Amino acid sequence: MTAKPLRAFVLVLVLLSLSTLTLRAQVAEPGTKPAEGTPKQEEKGVLTWDTPARILHYEDRPGRLYMLGDVETELDGRYLRCDNLIAWVRKGDQRRPPGNAPGIIKGTGEKARKAADFITELYAEGFVVYVDKKGETIFCDRLFLDVAHERGIAIDATLSAPLQTRDGKSDLVVKAAELRILAGNRIQGSGVKVWVGRFGRPFTHVTSDRMEFVKRPPSAIDPDDPNRRSSYRIDAQGNVLRAGQLPVMWLPDFTWDSEVQHGFGLIESIRARHSSEFGYEAGVSIGDDIQFEEGRRWGHWSVHADWYSKRGPGVGVDLVYDDDDYRGLLYTRYQYDEGEDENFGRPPTRNRGRVSWWHRHQLPEGVQLDLELQLFSDRGYYPTYFEDQEKGLKPPENLVYLKKVFFNSMVSGLASARINDWFTRVEHQPELRYDLVTEPLFDLFDHPLYLSVEARGGHARLIPDERLVLEDRDSWRIDVDTLLEYAFPVGPFKLTPFAGLRYTYYEEDLIRRTDRDRVGFTSGATVSLQAWRVWDTDGGLFNLDGLRHVIIPEITFRNTTGIAARPMQLIPFDEVETFDNLQAFELRLRNLLQTVRQREDGPEVDTFVDLELEIPYFPNPRDNFGNPWGNLDVDLLVRFSDDLQLVTDLEFNWYGRDFEVANVAVGYTPSRELQAYAGYRHFDGEYDAVFFQINHRIDEKWMITLETSYDIKEDRGIDQRVAFTRIGPEWVAQLGLRIDAGENDFGIFISLEPRWLFDPILRPGLVSGEPRLNYLGSGFGQ
Repeated sequence: MTAKPLRAFVLVLVLLSLSTLTLRAQVAEPGTKPAEGTPKQEEKGVLTWDTPARILHYEDRPGRLYMLGDVETELDGRYLRCDNLIAWVRKGDQRRPPGNAPGIIKGTGEKARKAADFITELYAEGFVVYVDKKGETIFCDRLFLDVAHERGIAIDATLSAPLQTRDGKSDLVVKAAELRILAGNRIQGSGVKVWVGRFGRPFTHVTSDRMEFVKRPPSAIDPDDPNRRSSYRIDAQGNVLRAGQLPVMWLPDFTWDSEVQHGFGLIESIRARHSSEFGYEAGVSIGDDIQFEEGRRWGHWSVHADWYSKRGPGVGVDLVYDDDDYRGLLYTRYQYDEGEDENFGRPPTRNRGRVSWWHRHQLPEGVQLDLELQLFSDRGYYPTYFEDQEKGLKPPENLVYLKKVFFNSMVSGLASARINDWFTRVEHQPELRYDLVTEPLFDLFDHPLYLSVEARGGHARLIPDERLVLEDRDSWRIDVDTLLEYAFPVGPFKLTPFAGLRYTYYEEDLIRRTDRDRVGFTSGATVSLQAWRVWDTDGGLFNLDGLRHVIIPEITFRNTTGIAARPMQLIPFDEVETFDNLQAFELRLRNLLQTVRQREDGPEVDTFVDLELEIPYFPNPRDNFGNPWGNLDVDLLVRFSDDLQLVTDLEFNWYGRDFEVANVAVGYTPSRELQAYAGYRHFDGEYDAVFFQINHRIDEKWMITLETSYDIKEDRGIDQRVAFTRIGPEWVAQLGLRIDAGENDFGIFISLEPRWLFDPILRPGLVSGEPRLNYLGSGFGQ
């Protein structure tokens, strides 16, 4: 790929983004999650609220109640929070809220004041949070409910529901472009992303064109059984396994029932393959559930036995456990090794292995405890035997982490220690932290002023790898970062000015000067707009049935000044030390092209082009290595039809005149029997390759898969694989040939695996490193 076609491609994307045809704008305030313990209502159609909205407007005819601004209500035991709400009242039953005349109603602070009876329909918009009577939670952009008939529709929705599977308790999470609530226990979704797990969406996940799941109530055979639980049946069509946003492979349509018990026995998998580093490999895994009470599953154990012709025998034991208040994973391996590592040479010992343990415990008063323990035999074992984990997961750590979450704030404590000398780590001995997220202080001119705070303090110690022959450095550190935000509409725009002050104290800096202070002041503003226009058109390349163009431009200016202690003068513990003087504009532009598609269940809105551009501008080029413009990020999705889609992820360097990152993927899925994927991946100076995959389902029981990839930069094939798959009622058997010229690996592989449709086992990849990478972490605000 030459520079001229690449620049031309970027120019086309930019021109497309500049076609900004505007009809109207919408502005939404930040939303928050629901409080717990809201009381249920018994009378159908009763709408109540604890805290009144900023504006209440009631019309006798045609019987509508308007609630505008920070709405928090209940409807027959359902919790609902949104920016704005409109409720319709059944004719003949319209009533004014007691003690108020039609028009603007000022809140009186009366708890659960009755607004209207006999609500029949309801529309909510803007960061909607909806919790139904069964505890399922839907987060969406817009929601319409037909209260009388128990049905509705949610746009840009995320549904979370508790799920009991063979692998224990977990959460079923469905993120959909559209969710249809067809009955109290039946929901259909289109444009679905689905995963199972409490730790957020993993990097690899499944997308489905269409999914329906039905919740069944607990069995009535033994109503006094405390282990009675609801079950789910899930039907999914048009399934694709994805790595991030890129399609990896097609998955067959499936139906899954959480009550069905699969009789796999003790055998979990049988495997055989060959590689240049390990030689011939053969392995088997066995396992079973652990039940402490009749019918109650506490955990699952697995034993893995492997043999490598160039290394020797190995064995491992895994334990996954999950109870009402805690869950975790113990992962152990032992390897007798007579070989030599490709990148680390001969190991210092023949007895190699690891012990890894992750544990999460919910203590009284809503306190959460996380524990992590990581022990390895030597420097080369982990990256040699677990290369994918070493490259894809957070660095292994040894830590204790406590946190207590309130409505929109959190206090936490972290203590960590390095055990293996070959890791460069920062020990916290310990660190305490307080976070406050968008707390409304008071109203200014009918709009709230929000405060956010991040404060931390403790003793940190930087310990380098022993081979670097560098001394350890430590210091006491206190850091307080505050930010004020005030969002308000200006015509069709939403303007959010902000200002913040950050103070940091260091006991010692990099050159051993003591009692260092760092003060920085940040100010700026964000202006955004959401506008659209509709055309009555049809046909064409995308088979249009009407056309809507949505444009969402956003500009943020950020100015940080007053910092005297620069990053190069401080001990580099973590991201706190990167705070520096800066002036920058962040320019974002998103364009959506939408039309109506006729589906089996009726017409649906379909986004067939989604283009997002983002680029920073630095008025002072010294803030960006002498260049005023940063890299241009381009994300593009084009759906030519339900069968043909194009996805791109590009990062263009204006000054290098080239793409630093370029990922392009095309998927063609004309039927269940044939799926094809092709793509191009480019990382400047490291990787430049094309790949192709085709899956052909010969019949209901047999499938053939062909994969190939080629490195353009190295002028060689990377990985070629052909596999035949036999899909049985309880097992999936696979036989294939794999060649990797780059790693000099080749051989025949055989695998037998049970037909797991969901696997919510707590694996290392799902433990998200909350104490280090994301303090708010999964479950914040729950």
